[in-house]
Amino acid sequence: QKQGGKPSMKSGGGVLLVSALQLIVGLIILFIYEGYKGRYLSHSGESPPPEQVPNGANETIIYEGGGGLMATTPMDGIFVYSIVINVFALCGLAGMMSQNKHLVLGFFAYNAVNLVVSFSIFVDVCTTIGVRNKAAADSVPYARGVAAFLFFNFCLSCVACVFAVKAVDEIREKNRSGEGYSVMHFGVEV
Repeated sequence: QKQGGKPSMKSGGGVLLVSALQLIVGLIILFIYEGYKGRYLSHSGESPPPEQVPNGANETIIYEGGGGLMATTPMDGIFVYSIVINVFALCGLAGMMSQNKHLVLGFFAYNAVNLVVSFSIFVDVCTTIGVRNKAAADSVPYARGVAAFLFFNFCLSCVACVFAVKAVDEIREKNRSGEGYSVMHFGVEV
C-alpha cells in the first residue's frame, strides 16, 4: 500500500514481534525440557539405567543409554523441536534486520510447516498427559507447560504466515521502487 505516494512497510514490525515471541517460546520450551530432564535423570541416577548386551563371546558389554546432550528421556523430541523453533525465529529476525527476503521466506516456510507440526506435537503431548500413570505423575506439570507453549507457538505461526507474506511483498516493492527498506519504519511516515 502507498501512503503519500511512497510504499510503506507495515508488516516488518509484525514479523519482528512474532519472531521475537517465537524465540522466547522456544527458549521457554527448552528450559521446561531441561527442568524435566533434571527431574527425570535424578529419579534414575546420573543417566538412564544401562542396558546389558551380550557380545557373543560370553561377555556382557554395558551400554550407557544417553547422557550428555541427548539423555534419552521421553521428551527428547521437545529438545530438538525447541532448537528448530529458535533457529527459524532467528531467521525471521535476521531477515527483517538485513532486508533479506530469502530469510523471511525461510521464516514463512518454517511457519507454514510449523502449523501442522506444532499442532500435531501439541495433540501428542496432550494425549500423553491423559494416559500418564501414577509412576510418571511428577512429569505431568512439565508436559502441561510444554503443551501450553506449543499451542502458543501454533498461534504465533498462524500470525507469522500472514505477516511474512506481506513483509516479502513489501520488501520486494521497496527494492523495486529503489527506496531503501527500513525495519524501523513500521509504516509511519517521517
